[in-house]
Amino acid sequence: MQNFVPTVYGDRFYSSLAHGTTLVIPPFSTINEKLGIQASATVSPGLRPTLRYWGIGIGGHSFVTTTGGNTKLIRYQHQTTDAALFEQMPFVARALTNDLSAEERSIYRGRKVVNIDGTDYALYYLRYENLDQQESGMEYRSVDPTTGKVLATSPFVPKAKNLTPTPTQLSPTNVNQVTAEYVGSVTAFPITMSATQLQEFIAAVQLLKKDPDMAVISELMICSGVDRTVSAVTAGGSINYAEVIGCQACGYYSKVIFAPDAEVVNMTLDLGSESPLYRLA
Repeated sequence: MQNFVPTVYGDRFYSSLAHGTTLVIPPFSTINEKLGIQASATVSPGLRPTLRYWGIGIGGHSFVTTTGGNTKLIRYQHQTTDAALFEQMPFVARALTNDLSAEERSIYRGRKVVNIDGTDYALYYLRYENLDQQESGMEYRSVDPTTGKVLATSPFVPKAKNLTPTPTQLSPTNVNQVTAEYVGSVTAFPITMSATQLQEFIAAVQLLKKDPDMAVISELMICSGVDRTVSAVTAGGSINYAEVIGCQACGYYSKVIFAPDAEVVNMTLDLGSESPLYRLA
């Protein structure tokens, strides 16, 4: 099973950015459509989506009984054409009379008001990460050729010799075997949830599923999109807040976190690209 699965929507997003072409988002490919949040809104020409959003779900796993009568956890595999999580859950579910403050709301997107048991709730399905201070780096990786496990990593820093490469002659008769070495670009994407944020998630699961033990994060997606200021009417009056438009899943990450037992979530995903060094063995 692949822990990280890139999507075709992400590949198209990267290609559009690299070539400076217009990214036209096709129907049936956005989280907005899936959740019914600003579903008909379009990204204005000239605006460039960014990879700064993420969401979580509880549909990436199940349990089976083995022949010996034991219970075993199994994980489900996302495909590159999947445009949404198996079962996305909100990070926060607040009654409108106790909605998030403007400051608390600033890190959330995907706001949807639903009526549950006669009470209106504001659900927040996406998180926003400010990556303005992040810098993309380059990395060298040595990999076990049998298992694919990364054995060592180190920063890759270009040197003068990289401007004067030495030709390598290929054998016309023998197999040209390359070493299990890779280089790639890396951008650190933080995935964090404080103790308070975990409790908000557990409360949301309790509200929607009536069982806090179902608060098992087993799928995660990294998304692209464009911020837009929108308006809504709440119990305290009209508010303006940031919402994401044209939100597309660019990759899925498989990780099982049992929220009721977790104190915090603190991970970093290394997003980027990787290419073989093509050094002959």
